[in-house]
Amino acid sequence: MKKISLVILCVLMITCTPDRKKDNTGKETPEKEIIRENIKEEVDIPETEKEVITDNISNGEKPLVTVEQMPSFKGGEAEMFKFISNNMKYPASAKENGIQGRVTVRFVITSAGKITDVQIIRGIDPACDKEAIRIVKSMPDWEPGKQNGKAVSVYYTLPIKFSL
Repeated sequence: MKKISLVILCVLMITCTPDRKKDNTGKETPEKEIIRENIKEEVDIPETEKEVITDNISNGEKPLVTVEQMPSFKGGEAEMFKFISNNMKYPASAKENGIQGRVTVRFVITSAGKITDVQIIRGIDPACDKEAIRIVKSMPDWEPGKQNGKAVSVYYTLPIKFSL
């Protein structure tokens, strides 16, 4: 159990680091553009089926990538994975086709602990991607991340595993 928790923690830490690319002029590409590229490269979802929540982040603050104290699911990581497991409805089409894998979802935990701006970073199947978004959207409020003792909005990346 400790090894699994350690592996999950390592995956979360690795996926929380910002992705940057440099174009031909040496300028960095904004993270949002990289995310859009990854969505198009990894998952071929028609524009009408892409679901991205774009609620306003409280007080118009820009989310941070890393903070002194990262946001946490109330009850801890074990409770979060229990919540995911208890609420997952494996898509019938994915089950019929034997589709398994990991969907990586990125979202913002606001300074109030609300989940906003849910995006698929890496998908495996449109039905599984949609289910991952549904699960994240249905999560209860989190404990917000903190920087210098103050609650702030923070990006959070979460892999959700689909296995038969």
